[in-house]
Amino acid sequence: MWETGAVSTAFPNSTSGCVEQWELAVEGDSARAGSVRLWDAGSAVEGCYADETTGRLSLGEEEVGVWVYGAEPDAGTAGTLLDSTGPGGHFTVYDRTGRAYLGRFSVTGGRAADGCEDTDGIDATAAGLGPTSGTAGRTEGSR
Repeated sequence: MWETGAVSTAFPNSTSGCVEQWELAVEGDSARAGSVRLWDAGSAVEGCYADETTGRLSLGEEEVGVWVYGAEPDAGTAGTLLDSTGPGGHFTVYDRTGRAYLGRFSVTGGRAADGCEDTDGIDATAAGLGPTSGTAGRTEGSR
Protein backbone atom coordinates (compact mmCIF):
# COMPACT_ATOMS: atom_id res chain seq x y z
CA MET A 1 0.00 0.00 0.00
CA TRP A 2 1.25 3.50 -0.75
CA GLU A 3 -0.13 7.02 -0.68
CA THR A 4 -0.12 9.90 -3.11
CA GLY A 5 -1.87 12.92 -1.64
CA ALA A 6 -5.35 12.04 -0.38
CA VAL A 7 -5.44 8.72 -2.25
CA SER A 8 -4.09 5.43 -0.91
CA THR A 9 -3.30 2.60 -3.26
CA ALA A 10 -3.37 -1.14 -2.52
CA PHE A 11 -1.92 -3.93 -4.67
CA PRO A 12 -3.74 -7.20 -3.93
CA ASN A 13 -2.05 -10.15 -5.63
CA SER A 14 -2.43 -13.91 -5.72
CA THR A 15 -0.72 -17.21 -6.27
CA SER A 16 -2.38 -17.33 -9.70
CA GLY A 17 -0.24 -14.35 -10.78
CA CYS A 18 -3.08 -11.84 -10.87
CA VAL A 19 -2.12 -8.35 -9.65
CA GLU A 20 -4.65 -5.58 -9.23
CA GLN A 21 -4.27 -1.95 -8.25
CA TRP A 22 -6.97 -0.31 -6.17
CA GLU A 23 -7.30 3.36 -5.28
CA LEU A 24 -8.83 4.09 -1.90
CA ALA A 25 -9.94 7.50 -0.68
CA VAL A 26 -11.68 8.75 2.47
CA GLU A 27 -13.52 12.06 2.42
CA GLY A 28 -15.28 12.98 5.65
CA ASP A 29 -17.56 10.08 6.58
CA SER A 30 -17.45 8.39 3.19
CA ALA A 31 -14.96 6.16 1.45
CA ARG A 32 -14.56 5.13 -2.15
CA ALA A 33 -12.53 2.35 -3.73
CA GLY A 34 -12.03 1.26 -7.29
CA SER A 35 -9.85 -0.93 -9.43
CA VAL A 36 -7.56 1.12 -11.68
CA ARG A 37 -5.20 -1.53 -13.12
CA LEU A 38 -5.19 -5.31 -13.54
CA TRP A 39 -2.47 -7.54 -14.99
CA ASP A 40 -1.02 -11.04 -14.99
CA ALA A 41 2.50 -11.28 -13.56
CA GLY A 42 2.95 -14.73 -15.10
CA SER A 43 2.92 -17.03 -12.08
CA ALA A 44 2.55 -17.00 -8.29
CA VAL A 45 3.21 -13.60 -6.74
CA GLU A 46 4.66 -13.93 -3.25
CA GLY A 47 4.37 -10.32 -2.22
CA CYS A 48 5.00 -6.76 -3.21
CA TYR A 49 6.34 -3.43 -1.99
CA ALA A 50 5.34 0.02 -3.24
CA ASP A 51 8.04 2.66 -2.71
CA GLU A 52 6.53 6.11 -2.24
CA THR A 53 9.90 7.79 -2.76
CA THR A 54 10.70 6.27 -6.15
CA GLY A 55 7.17 5.56 -7.38
CA ARG A 56 8.09 1.94 -8.07
CA LEU A 57 6.30 -1.31 -7.29
CA SER A 58 8.44 -4.40 -6.67
CA LEU A 59 6.79 -7.82 -7.06
CA GLY A 60 8.28 -11.15 -6.02
CA GLU A 61 7.31 -13.84 -8.53
CA GLU A 62 7.73 -17.41 -7.25
CA GLU A 63 10.63 -19.30 -8.88
CA VAL A 64 11.37 -16.33 -11.18
CA GLY A 65 12.62 -13.27 -9.32
CA VAL A 66 11.82 -9.68 -8.44
CA TRP A 67 10.10 -7.49 -11.02
CA VAL A 68 9.90 -3.68 -10.90
CA TYR A 69 6.90 -1.77 -12.26
CA GLY A 70 5.78 1.81 -12.12
CA ALA A 71 3.38 2.26 -9.19
CA GLU A 72 1.14 4.87 -10.82
CA PRO A 73 -2.12 3.56 -12.33
CA ASP A 74 -1.10 4.71 -15.82
CA ALA A 75 2.35 3.04 -15.64
CA GLY A 76 1.24 0.09 -17.76
CA THR A 77 1.80 -3.60 -17.13
CA ALA A 78 5.34 -4.13 -18.42
CA GLY A 79 7.91 -4.85 -15.73
CA THR A 80 11.70 -5.07 -15.57
CA LEU A 81 13.36 -8.16 -14.05
CA LEU A 82 15.58 -6.84 -11.26
CA ASP A 83 16.90 -10.09 -9.80
CA SER A 84 16.36 -13.73 -10.60
CA THR A 85 15.79 -16.48 -8.08
CA GLY A 86 18.76 -18.66 -7.27
CA PRO A 87 19.67 -21.45 -4.88
CA GLY A 88 21.52 -21.01 -1.63
CA GLY A 89 19.36 -18.67 0.42
CA HIS A 90 21.19 -15.50 -0.58
CA PHE A 91 19.67 -12.04 -0.49
CA THR A 92 20.70 -9.50 -3.12
CA VAL A 93 20.77 -5.82 -2.20
CA TYR A 94 20.17 -2.95 -4.64
CA ASP A 95 20.14 0.82 -4.22
CA ARG A 96 16.51 1.98 -3.99
CA THR A 97 16.74 4.91 -6.37
CA GLY A 98 19.30 3.95 -9.00
CA ARG A 99 18.92 0.15 -8.68
CA ALA A 100 22.72 -0.28 -8.56
CA TYR A 101 23.89 -3.67 -7.30
CA LEU A 102 25.27 -3.28 -3.75
CA GLY A 103 26.07 -6.88 -2.83
CA ARG A 104 24.69 -10.16 -1.54
CA PHE A 105 24.44 -11.64 1.92
CA SER A 106 23.22 -14.78 3.59
CA VAL A 107 22.03 -15.44 7.11
CA THR A 108 24.05 -18.18 8.76
CA GLY A 109 23.15 -20.05 11.93
CA GLY A 110 24.84 -19.10 15.17
CA ARG A 111 24.19 -17.62 18.60
CA ALA A 112 22.44 -14.53 17.23
CA ALA A 113 20.13 -16.11 14.63
CA ASP A 114 18.93 -19.26 12.99
CA GLY A 115 20.20 -19.99 9.52
CA CYS A 116 18.15 -19.16 6.44
CA GLU A 117 18.11 -21.48 3.45
CA ASP A 118 14.95 -20.08 1.86
CA THR A 119 14.49 -16.49 0.67
CA ASP A 120 10.68 -16.41 0.87
CA GLY A 121 10.27 -12.98 2.35
CA ILE A 122 12.49 -10.56 4.19
CA ASP A 123 11.95 -7.25 5.93
CA ALA A 124 14.65 -4.60 5.76
CA THR A 125 15.30 -1.61 7.96
CA ALA A 126 17.94 1.06 8.30
CA ALA A 127 17.24 1.31 12.04
CA GLY A 128 19.69 -0.02 14.59
CA LEU A 129 18.52 -3.32 16.06
CA GLY A 130 20.79 -3.45 19.08
CA PRO A 131 24.42 -4.24 19.87
CA THR A 132 24.38 -7.69 18.24
CA SER A 133 22.70 -6.70 14.97
CA GLY A 134 24.68 -7.52 11.87
CA THR A 135 26.70 -10.32 13.43
CA ALA A 136 24.74 -13.11 11.75
CA GLY A 137 24.90 -11.73 8.19
CA ARG A 138 27.73 -12.25 5.74
CA THR A 139 28.16 -9.90 2.79
CA GLU A 140 29.47 -11.03 -0.59
CA GLY A 141 30.70 -8.63 -3.23
CA SER A 142 30.36 -5.48 -1.15
CA ARG A 143 33.05 -2.89 -0.67
